Amino acid sequence: MDEPFSGLETFGISTVSEVIMEKAEEGTNMIIVSHLWKPIYHVVNKIVILAGGKVAFVGKREEGLDYLQRIGI
Repeated sequence: MDEPFSGLETFGISTVSEVIMEKAEEGTNMIIVSHLWKPIYHVVNKIVILAGGKVAFVGKREEGLDYLQRIGI
């Protein structure tokens, strides 16, 4: 999914997040590209963070949150 929250208001973001969560619980594997990470953070198990067009981080969700906090995001 490429930017599934783009152009959506709060209700739309919540609705799309719920669908993503339902599919994840069903065991569906997804690749989601998004500038908004908070709506889906709780359902992902691995993340890739890009910075300046290059891979800056690859790892588990918890480690990714630590990385984001270290760089001030």
